[in-house]
Amino acid sequence: MVYHRSSLNYRFNILVVRRTLAAMLAVPGVASLLHRAAPTDGDLVVEHQRLLRTHGLRYLGDTRLFLSNNTDGPGNPLSKVYSRDEATQMFRRAGFTSVETSVRYLNLRLYPKGDRLATTRPARSVERRIGWHLYVRARR
Repeated sequence: MVYHRSSLNYRFNILVVRRTLAAMLAVPGVASLLHRAAPTDGDLVVEHQRLLRTHGLRYLGDTRLFLSNNTDGPGNPLSKVYSRDEATQMFRRAGFTSVETSVRYLNLRLYPKGDRLATTRPARSVERRIGWHLYVRARR
């Protein structure tokens, strides 16, 4: 499994919602509001605030830096996203002759009752196109 570039999670949650929330951390007092709104995510807020102070606006503008710190948490050294075609070509260049991809997991955890919504029939239907996990099955 690798991360899917055409996913709702990448295109909207990470590039828009999380980037907006991270930018808001530059405003005095916003961090404490986020701590109160989501107390269990307090450490994440502190870490993203630290990254914003350390890297300045580059943290928000550098998609690779921002992506890495917004997939498996702040401090994650590297994350990448791939389209189905990019993953297929990467595996073919590595000598695999049969390459199949599939997409799963509509990551809706960020939204109220999102986990429950993700299990509905309509969500299962669209996850095949805009899901977050890109699975690759390949043979040499």
